[in-house]
Amino acid sequence: MNYKNTSGFTLLEVLVAVVVLSLGLLGVGAAVATVHRSAASSYLAQQSAQLASNIVDRMRQNPTAAQAFSYNLVYSGGPVAAPPINCGPPPAGVACSPTQQAAYDIFQWETALKAALPGATAEVKVTNPSATTYDAIVVVGYNDAPAAQALKFATPTRTVQLETLL
Repeated sequence: MNYKNTSGFTLLEVLVAVVVLSLGLLGVGAAVATVHRSAASSYLAQQSAQLASNIVDRMRQNPTAAQAFSYNLVYSGGPVAAPPINCGPPPAGVACSPTQQAAYDIFQWETALKAALPGATAEVKVTNPSATTYDAIVVVGYNDAPAAQALKFATPTRTVQLETLL
């Protein structure tokens, strides 16, 4: 056999190249799927932190009701009860007392919580550790099962806790 006149690739070389390329593409596909799940998990964490901050902002806008502990709540999922009065902006809304405004704020917040987070749970607690100070503790939980499975979390339930002075 004269090897000087042969050119090109043999069928075996082409098959090996295709196998190596396929394995590389599978690895890239798995990495993209993991990045997507991680991004979804980060989005849920951001939403829960934003919702926790939102209820604190509502309490700061209505300090009378916050200091009367009207914002204390435990939400464990399920239907959200509408308040008896719509305290929204005119023309549909009406002027409300601080307690009525707190009930309307809680309704809006729980509705947003339920819409934004799968398996949402929450607890809001205002305390009065001294005569002049009020603390707020907001804990928001959600189910992050897809990311937990993909990223090997120990538990699929994640929580965000925000503690602040009012």
